[in-house]
Amino acid sequence: MKRCAFALLVCGVLTGGACENDEAVRVTRHDRRQFYVVMESKLRQMDRGIAQVDGAAAGADSAYAVDVENLKRSQRDLRDRLSAMDAASDQSWPALKDSLEFYYRIVRAQYGDIATHETRAETAHMDSSSVTEAMQTH
Repeated sequence: MKRCAFALLVCGVLTGGACENDEAVRVTRHDRRQFYVVMESKLRQMDRGIAQVDGAAAGADSAYAVDVENLKRSQRDLRDRLSAMDAASDQSWPALKDSLEFYYRIVRAQYGDIATHETRAETAHMDSSSVTEAMQTH
């Protein structure tokens, strides 16, 4: 009788642990999917911004064009890392997520620097055009 009770207790503990483990796997999958959707949305938004600065790079100096190409390469690398997320084990997922977030911040900062450069170039061009116009009217 004691053996039977002990066996039932052990089965109950093991079953309970398995259910908790299943729940952890579901949460991890949900977290991964949610993270993927959010990151993919951020990358699509950045795609639109990169398309704008890429258009401006066509008539810009070569250093600016190189910066834009480096930005596009960095974003492709980030996208590749994101697509590798499915193959990551549950143990490696937190580290991968942290590295993706870190790398996204780097690429976002790189984009911000380039976009700021483009805005400054446009402002400088407008300022010089305004000065030229003012000189011609006087």
